[in-house]
Order: sequence, then structure tokens, then C-alpha cells
Amino acid sequence: MASPRLNKGRHSRVGHVYSITTVACGRRRLFTDYEAARIILSEIEATDRLGLSASLAWVLMPDHLHWLFQLEYGSLSAVMQQFKACTAQSINQTQQRRGSVWQAGFHDHCVRGERSLGNTARYLLENPIRANLASDIADYPYWWCAWRIEDDLPVAMEKRSPEGV
Repeated sequence: MASPRLNKGRHSRVGHVYSITTVACGRRRLFTDYEAARIILSEIEATDRLGLSASLAWVLMPDHLHWLFQLEYGSLSAVMQQFKACTAQSINQTQQRRGSVWQAGFHDHCVRGERSLGNTARYLLENPIRANLASDIADYPYWWCAWRIEDDLPVAMEKRSPEGV
């Protein structure tokens, strides 16, 4: 759930595309654990299946998530609150631990225009390369994108399943 300070002036609209960054509590590298990563990726797919979002790209870093999606239903804050609550509960149960998984709040940016959308997706997917986790996005295990990044025009790709990660 976003802190009241972060909610001030925030509004979201169904049909708009948002770039979200949410960070693990204390920047702990929780998502290097395969099972924790699988939980995050499965919940992204569940959020899409429930009709709350339509994912366009995501990359799960060791201590944070970048997620680009179109808001399909409800508010951005409600979608993120549900996503973070479900993933935190599952990760805590799986790791037999208690406590916060996520930092309060999240960073969001409303993406406007096709060029901005492509640039945002490209920037998001270059994170593992900039962090020296991979030399090419194809070498990094926790990512997905709805189109080929080398093209300016969206081209549908096969969605990567968390079970295949």
C-alpha cells in the first residue's frame, strides 16, 4: 500500500499504460531465490488473468520489480496493493518467515505515446545489463516483453511462463 505522502496527487485511469517500480523492503535481494521469483511472476500473470492489468513488459531484479502494463480495471494503487499483499503472503509462507517483503509505496509513471512506450520498455529491459547481471537480456532469466525490442513496431512474442523460468 502506498504511503499517504506518495498518494497525494496520484490518480490513475483505466486504459492508460503505467511503468511501475516496486522495491523489496530494505533492498534485500529476495528475488534471487527461484521460488520467490516464481511467485512474483505467477502473480503478474494472475493479475492479467483477473482482468486488472494487461502486461506489456516486466523485469524482476534481485531486489525490485519493473512492470509495464495497461491498467484494465480499478485503480493503480488497488492493483499494486493486491499484488504486493498476495506476493508477500506467499513468499513469507514459502520461506517460513514473517515481516515485510515490499517497501511501502511504489514509483509509477504514466506512459504516453507509442515512441515513449517502446523507449520505456527498452529502458526497463536494459536494467539487468546496466546492473552487470547479464550481457544481453536473453541471458537474464526473469523478464518478458510483448514485442521484440529491436523493432519499433510491436510484434507479439510468446509469453514466458514462470514455470519455464
